[in-house]
Amino acid sequence: DTLFIRSTDGKDRYVHPGGGRSDFSPDGSRVLIKKDGTLRVQELDNGRIEELEPVLGIEMGQKGTWALIKRPRGENKGQSLEIRFWETGKVCRLAAVESHLASPKGEKLLFARKEGDGYTLNLLDLGSGKPKPTLLMTSKYPFQHLVWGPSGNSFAFLQKESESGGLVLYFHKIGSMGQWSRLGSGDCDTLMVADHRLLISPDGSKVMFKAGKMGEKSKEEEPVVEIWHSKDKLIYPRRRA
Repeated sequence: DTLFIRSTDGKDRYVHPGGGRSDFSPDGSRVLIKKDGTLRVQELDNGRIEELEPVLGIEMGQKGTWALIKRPRGENKGQSLEIRFWETGKVCRLAAVESHLASPKGEKLLFARKEGDGYTLNLLDLGSGKPKPTLLMTSKYPFQHLVWGPSGNSFAFLQKESESGGLVLYFHKIGSMGQWSRLGSGDCDTLMVADHRLLISPDGSKVMFKAGKMGEKSKEEEPVVEIWHSKDKLIYPRRRA
């Protein structure tokens, strides 16, 4: 197959023999074509082409200012990420990444890393043009089910409390106060947080999660859903599903 790119006014015309999986950057300034582990990036204003390899996958920011390229893992465990900022030409490389999640507007990147015998949770500001990770938390246990609030100003995740203990729910509101909230088995005598996806309300003030009774296996056909306010203790019961 051959891939053709042509401007609507007929002035620009580009041809890519062999085709591949293609997509425009969100701002329309570039086309990205991935085929057989190679990523071809073409600037549509001057036709310049850059080829990158090996590449496993790619994610792009909503505003089109950056692209996150997934590379094969190296000697370290986890995935190798490469973030390219189109406007400045800067490249930020992250090794040993266990999981990552960009905020809804593509302005921030939350990622968990394996370092030594433990794990770190980090935040990268993708809108500053000077990418430098900020360390948020360290732990001997992995960070699970990362989720952003719709506004991109809050996030939540789950984490093991101990080898034999249950899960802990953490909620963080980004800002000068750096507010953290925590809910674990010690905060409620009858419920424990279940391994399940999380949801944050549109205003970023509440977290929805699944809970099960202490000492009992939750029945999949009878889930219990609770709504927890980030500033208060567990609101129980507010809703059952």
